[in-house]
Amino acid sequence: MSNIPQSTLEKLNEQQAALWQAVTNVVSEAAGKPIKFENPLTLETSVNDLYDEMSSPKLAIQFSFSESPMNQQVILINPDSILHIAEEVLNKKVESVDDAIVTDLRPVCEAIVQGICQAAGSVTGEPVMASGLTARYQIFNFPSNFHADTGMVRVNVAISSSEWRGSVIWLFDEETATTLAPPDESEEFNPFGGSGAPSAATQGSAHEQSPLELLFDVPLQVSVELGRLKMAVRDIVELAVGSIVELDKTAGEPVDVLVNGKLVARGEVVVIEDNFGVRITEIITQQERLQRLNDAA
Repeated sequence: MSNIPQSTLEKLNEQQAALWQAVTNVVSEAAGKPIKFENPLTLETSVNDLYDEMSSPKLAIQFSFSESPMNQQVILINPDSILHIAEEVLNKKVESVDDAIVTDLRPVCEAIVQGICQAAGSVTGEPVMASGLTARYQIFNFPSNFHADTGMVRVNVAISSSEWRGSVIWLFDEETATTLAPPDESEEFNPFGGSGAPSAATQGSAHEQSPLELLFDVPLQVSVELGRLKMAVRDIVELAVGSIVELDKTAGEPVDVLVNGKLVARGEVVVIEDNFGVRITEIITQQERLQRLNDAA
C-alpha cells in the first residue's frame, strides 16, 4: 500500500469539521429537521482493511467530482442509521430498508454530496459539482479506482438527531485526497489539472463553462407571505364577504420571501405603478435557516 503523506492527512483532518458542518446545514434543510454530522476522524486505510466491514449490506452513495469522474467516492451508511434517518424524514415507523426507502431518501443522499461539494469548492477556490451519483442498498463492491495496493482515506463521522446516534463512512482515493489537501501550500495548485497558476485563456474557459451557470435558467417558485393564522373549521365556514382575518404580523413588520417554500429573505411591501412588489431588506443566512429547523423540531 502506498502511503498518503502525513501532511495531507493532517490537512484533511483540519478540514473535516467545517466540511461536515456544511453537510449538516444542507441535509437538515433537505430533511426539514436537524440532522447533525460531527466528530469526524480521518484515517488512512486500504481495500484489504475494509473487506470484513463490507460483508453486510449498507446504503452506498457513490459519486465523483465532475472534474475527475474516474475518481469515485462513496458514503456508506449502516442499516440502523438508515432506519433512523428514514423515520426522521418520513415521520413514520420504518421496519426495514428496501428500494422504496432508498428512493424516499434520495434527496437526503443528494444533500450529503451537495454539502461535500460546497466544502470542497471552498478549499479549491472554484465550484465543485458531483456527477454519477447513485444510491443503492447492497453489499458494497469497490469501484475500480479503489485498488488493493494503493492508499485510501477513510473518514468516520457521527450522525445524530434528537433521539438517536449512528455513523457514516466516507471513502476516497489518494488522488482525491491530494485534490482536497495539496501537498505543498507554498506552490500555486490547480487541483484538477497540474500545478501553477492557470492561464488567462484557461480562466476565461472556466468562467464560460461554470457549472453554476447551468442552473441559471431553472425556474423557481417565489412567493411572499404576509402572515399566517390558525383557524378552526367552524370559523372558516362562517367567513363571508367583508369578514376580517387578523394575521400574526403587526403593521409595518417585514413580510417573508420564500423560494420553493423555503424562507430566504424578508422585505417591505411597495407599490410599483399598479402592482405590488417587495423591497428586500434582509437575506436569511444558512445558519438562521438551520436554527429555524431546530426550533421547529
